[in-house]
Amino acid sequence: MDHKDKMLDSIAGVIIHSQLALNDMEQLKHTPLYKHELKRLMNPLIKYLLKTETAQFDKVYDENPDMVDKGAARVISAVKNIRGIQSVVFLGEIIDANNKSPESIRGIVKKILK
Repeated sequence: MDHKDKMLDSIAGVIIHSQLALNDMEQLKHTPLYKHELKRLMNPLIKYLLKTETAQFDKVYDENPDMVDKGAARVISAVKNIRGIQSVVFLGEIIDANNKSPESIRGIVKKILK
């Protein structure tokens, strides 16, 4: 992966993480936890994340719109399918296994998804 691809990958990661954080923060707004200090800290952070996400999204999208569309669809699908902490732990194990042996994991995935 060259420098430009690494930069785009990092920006895409920031966008994804910002969006996930924003979604969680918006959910917290409707709970009793969202008051006093937390509210004071989160309101400016939400505004900042929205501004940053918008600015960075345009850069990535202009560079490779197809990647953004496919990546966003995958992330949305993955987030919708995660159910509880056990799924998160299992996904972490799958990622660790993929880091150790990507070819093996890809082979297993292809067999399962046939």
